[in-house]
Amino acid sequence: MKQEGFITYEVMNNIQPLKLAPTPVNMEQYINTIDSNFIQLKFKTRLFIIFDKEKALQANDPDQKSAITRWMGKDGSIIRLFLDKAIIDSKGSYVDFRSFFVQGFWGGKRIGDQLPFEYN
Repeated sequence: MKQEGFITYEVMNNIQPLKLAPTPVNMEQYINTIDSNFIQLKFKTRLFIIFDKEKALQANDPDQKSAITRWMGKDGSIIRLFLDKAIIDSKGSYVDFRSFFVQGFWGGKRIGDQLPFEYN
């Protein structure tokens, strides 16, 4: 995800401004490949995700030791699992709509979920 420009942090509080963990999360620890068509996401915390290719390249700054405080803003998204795991297919669709809750930028982009699965 980092190579694609996504930066992910653990959210440490429940109010704005958000208090984020000082270093980005390595999402590989939360992703398990089921087979060539499905992956499984499994995590217990809320995650804050932003897309910024330039910041992603600098995200592991070793001098940063304290928590980050940030407003969600227009580009931030929070994802939280409601079930123990979320299964996602190779097209990015999730198997169970109850799997997770999305807030922020990605939450506002959900209109595409109302279209038929194979809609072009």
